[in-house]
Amino acid sequence: MNGKDVVVIGVGMILIGVSSSFISPPRQANSEVQFSPSEIALGYKTPAVKAVKKREKKISRSIIRISPIEKPNKKRFVKSQPKRSAKKVSRSSSREVSPTGRNQRIGKELAAARGWDGGQWNCLRDLWIKESGWSTRSSNSSGTAWGIPQALPGSKMAKFGSDWRTNPATQIKWGLHYIDNRYGNPCSAWNHWQNHNWY
Repeated sequence: MNGKDVVVIGVGMILIGVSSSFISPPRQANSEVQFSPSEIALGYKTPAVKAVKKREKKISRSIIRISPIEKPNKKRFVKSQPKRSAKKVSRSSSREVSPTGRNQRIGKELAAARGWDGGQWNCLRDLWIKESGWSTRSSNSSGTAWGIPQALPGSKMAKFGSDWRTNPATQIKWGLHYIDNRYGNPCSAWNHWQNHNWY
């Protein structure tokens, strides 16, 4: 075999390789193009084929967080105590309060003689508890007011008896007379005292 035969055989192989490239089965679009050695020898370059990426459907899943079951806290379950009523119970209610001590018993009898029983008696009782504690010898800081009704001055009570310094009946009579003339009844006098701290 001489040199011409070698050249002819080489050219024939190239032609066969080129013709085979035209009759080769169709390439898949997504796969890379592959060439035979003879095609590569002729200068063919493998083009960069971009792979078609399939779109992945993202499925959004809502994440539900389940908190662990909490154990009941004993401190949270404290027995609620009934709330005390904010309203103050008036001492001068219609339910009559029994007198305490000799002086209050005398005062209740004399007030009842004026028709001041029940709620009116309760007002009188509370009024003079605040003023003197129903003491015949009670006086204010200056010593001018005196006795159960705290007459100012105490000598005013002499109109109902010379024993105004010590006799509870004399002091009470004067006090009832004063309340009647100035306020009309013990509850009006007591309401005034609650608002002004004097009557």
